Amino acid sequence: MKTPQFPRLIQLRQLRLRCLLLVTVLAFTGCFGATAMHTDIQEYNKQIVSSEQEMLLYNIGRLHYRLPPHFMMLASIAQTREFSTSAAFQWSQVFTAINPITTIARTIGNATSPTTNTATTTSSTLDQGGNWQAGPFSAEVEENPTIQFVPVQGAEFAQRFESSMTQTLVLLSEEQRSSPPSTGSDSDQLDRVHQNQLDLLTLMAENLYLLNGDDKCPLPPDKNRLLSNEAAHREFQDCLLEVVKKTTVLQNIDAGFPIPTKAAEDPKAADVVTALLAGYEWDKVGDKFTLTSARRIPAWFDFDPSFVGPPARPDPSTPVFWIEKRPSWRYMNYKLPKNYAWYNVQIDSKEVKAGEITALLPDGYELKRNDTSHRLELDAQRKHYILVKSSGGPSHTATGRLEKGDRFNYQAEDFVDTDKDRSIIGKGIPSNTFISTVDLRKHTVELTHAATESSPSDRELSVGDLGQFWYGPKVVHFVWPVANRYFYFELRHDNAGGLASEQACFRDPAKNASATDPVLPTEGVVCGYFEIGTLLEIMQRLSCAGEPLDQKSKCYDNSIFGIGTEVPKWADTYAPFEHRTSSGNVEKGWVWVPNHDPGPDNKNADADRDRRMFLALYKLYQLSLVDTSKLVSGITPVTISK
Repeated sequence: MKTPQFPRLIQLRQLRLRCLLLVTVLAFTGCFGATAMHTDIQEYNKQIVSSEQEMLLYNIGRLHYRLPPHFMMLASIAQTREFSTSAAFQWSQVFTAINPITTIARTIGNATSPTTNTATTTSSTLDQGGNWQAGPFSAEVEENPTIQFVPVQGAEFAQRFESSMTQTLVLLSEEQRSSPPSTGSDSDQLDRVHQNQLDLLTLMAENLYLLNGDDKCPLPPDKNRLLSNEAAHREFQDCLLEVVKKTTVLQNIDAGFPIPTKAAEDPKAADVVTALLAGYEWDKVGDKFTLTSARRIPAWFDFDPSFVGPPARPDPSTPVFWIEKRPSWRYMNYKLPKNYAWYNVQIDSKEVKAGEITALLPDGYELKRNDTSHRLELDAQRKHYILVKSSGGPSHTATGRLEKGDRFNYQAEDFVDTDKDRSIIGKGIPSNTFISTVDLRKHTVELTHAATESSPSDRELSVGDLGQFWYGPKVVHFVWPVANRYFYFELRHDNAGGLASEQACFRDPAKNASATDPVLPTEGVVCGYFEIGTLLEIMQRLSCAGEPLDQKSKCYDNSIFGIGTEVPKWADTYAPFEHRTSSGNVEKGWVWVPNHDPGPDNKNADADRDRRMFLALYKLYQLSLVDTSKLVSGITPVTISK
């Protein structure tokens, strides 16, 4: 006779009972909410991004056929889920089933007389322990999403798609400059930053108005200063690359456009506050106050500009001067009018034997010298020398050592006699500082203002107007009244100073207050404006809608979007649209990105550019939106309930 295993049977029965009880408890816990919430967030997030990208592509396709675009903005999503479950479990003689004595007795009976011990139940039998019934079980899930869409139209459409995006360019550009890629060498990282900025400018700049150029960014042959951002405009791309690689400093140029004002007296404090609330500012021009409309233009420079007031302009009338061959020292001391000084001038700068003269000249003037013979020129009667305004020589750099609170620059090197009365800039030197005296034998230079900090070693300084910038009002006035659509840039090469840059960029005598200044070389100055498009203008240009028929094929080849009747297999995102053909039939088309095939290794440069620029376009779309909660309160939303 086989001996029964009593402990094992007891454990097995208790385990079955626990499983049944656990299933019953779980049916009532409602523990599925957290998992459902995680799934909902991820799915809604993917669908929102996908729908917005497809909406951009859909409108690109409509603009391609010159059809009006339309945008819907997601305002809010309210998602609720209700979980309900029920379960029933019945079991008679439960205590008998779990009683060890009963279990042992029944087991012994089954083992000794299996043929005579039988048990019947109405539902089920658990080793002769009793009758049980599980069920019925039920579970219900109720989902109630409420999605609100807002049609972007009217004033909201103008604000998002027809407003200036100049400040958006500033934000995205500085984001790329401050966050370069973390992999690769320094040169590779810099190249990628430049490439990203080049893509950004190519995407956002509609036109480039070039004021002055160089060999890398030349003026067009037809003297038209406007370069359009067309599909294959090589000159436009060359200029963009020149600016991107050279510019290192971003500054805002603030200026006010004067408004005709009649003021009987100076404005009071209340007048100033009233003007500010209305968007105007009071500005003092000479002895009179006038209202100005304040404007700000962002600008890129390849130098750190020092914003100063315009340099002093001497009287354009020629002052008197005096020539003496051999004046005595008493004569030179007593015959010295205010703002005059004695100078020993060589007749021929290249030949000492030609002799020299002593001249009493006014400040800011010199004797005219022939550029070819290097001799002093005489007037038409060949009797008198000619007095001209001094250019002060070209701007240049010099070195010296500063002491905080001291006006002297010690161990001065690379200074010249003509640096007297010229401006000087550098770290530790206050703005609007000029050179009072130059002592080449002692290697010292006296400044008009004391240094604000000391330099333990020789410090590089800029003499002249090398880094000075004072013609901000001209930058704003030149593009008035749509100054907010423009982005100014200025590059200075070959030690070009502020005066040369002003003449190069704003040489129009009607707008250039310094037109009477000596003409300076302007070959080292590149300056102009980027005209930044609105979001709708950018999308329309990318759709190749405005290209002439002979240029459309080039536009398609260079576009980041593909447009056709079939979607290629490599497309990441695509959207359908419909248009009416010339025969009147409605035809279905597709728009996709990237336009170019990435290839099997996914390393095609054009495809990578397509993806980067589409990402930038999506950022522009997001940055064009405002607080949607305020938008819903002003426009009746379209509600979809499921």
